[in-house]
Amino acid sequence: MARQGFQIDGVRLGRRRTELALTQQLLADKAHIHRTTLAKIEGGSRSVSLQIVERLAAVLGCSREWLLGEPEQADEFDLARDRIASAMTKMADGFEDFTAAVEALEQRARDVAAGVHDQSGEEVRA
Repeated sequence: MARQGFQIDGVRLGRRRTELALTQQLLADKAHIHRTTLAKIEGGSRSVSLQIVERLAAVLGCSREWLLGEPEQADEFDLARDRIASAMTKMADGFEDFTAAVEALEQRARDVAAGVHDQSGEEVRA
């Protein structure tokens, strides 16, 4: 196998592999390389051919540029993930506010139906 000197960002590779719940052996099998080669790539001690970069990128669902350390996809992926997490948090907060408002209205309706009086002694009205 010819080495052409492409140095994969081993930290990114390992992080992405872990995110996908792949063992080194499983990723190596899918990319048609030896597990020890993959371990050396993740450790930063092995440069690889473009063909291996492309196979790993295909299995990991990322661009070869990202695997080689360029910010392109990692930044887009991280930004998208952060935007989604933020939106989900806002939705959850909004849902809690909505739920609290509905519960308050339901309680007020029960109070009106039961003829409950407020703190001033006045009957609660709708």
